[in-house]
Amino acid sequence: MCFPVLLAAQENWREPGPSPELVGAVEGLQPGDTVGFIATDPALSWTLTLQRGLRYPSRYMGFWMMRAIVQNEVQGGPDTRLTALGRTVVSETVVDFRCLPPRRVIVARPRPGEDGFDILPFFLRDPQFAALLSHYRLRGRTSLASYELVSPLEPPIPSTCRAGV
Repeated sequence: MCFPVLLAAQENWREPGPSPELVGAVEGLQPGDTVGFIATDPALSWTLTLQRGLRYPSRYMGFWMMRAIVQNEVQGGPDTRLTALGRTVVSETVVDFRCLPPRRVIVARPRPGEDGFDILPFFLRDPQFAALLSHYRLRGRTSLASYELVSPLEPPIPSTCRAGV
């Protein structure tokens, strides 16, 4: 009778740590450094950024909506509201990253040769995002692609930045 309760309590006491791939993706970042995540799972970024004192530039903790937006495109006769949402999310991410440039951008992607949802091609369709990512070089790729800033981003228009960013 007590066994299930003990198992549940043990899970709450033991918070799973970040994966070795995620630890490797943020290796070398110092507290106060800015790191941008592009992933559908918001859990990928939030504990690690808090634990390591990293700054998070995006208004989106995760891009959970992208699976529905991409699926909407695949189906015939896409809903224009979802299409517009996709464009808005990417353009707002560009603004956020220009206002508080990440030293590193980490993108959740399937490993080369694996099937799975790849969010990066959707973002790269936007010319402004592609231009932004051109300032980064690929550091490594597992199930996470890690990009390091190698040249300054174009300064933002101050009025486009959110308060406190």
